[in-house]
Amino acid sequence: WVVTGSADTTCVLWKVCREGWLPQAGRGVRVLEPTPHKVLHGHDLQVTTVAIRSSIDMIVSGSGDGTAITRSLHSGAIIRVLTPGLVPARRGSLLPEVEWVCVSVTG
Repeated sequence: WVVTGSADTTCVLWKVCREGWLPQAGRGVRVLEPTPHKVLHGHDLQVTTVAIRSSIDMIVSGSGDGTAITRSLHSGAIIRVLTPGLVPARRGSLLPEVEWVCVSVTG
């Protein structure tokens, strides 16, 4: 699988379908299917970063406004949307915006 992000606010999921031969490189290369497997919507601004981890069925994308969206790789369904900003803490104080998101198979 390959995922790409775009200025049109979408993420596109491509399936690697076979290995082909690239004479200029003198080696085999992986070839994508000619049409996207899925086009994923949900961001309001351009997508600036994407990551994919097939072993845990997850795609994570981030956009220009700081929003991060986690999705199921196979269904494309949104698992969680993280938005930047200040959020209330337990004792009424405020926590700073999220700068890093870590994803693991164990939660």
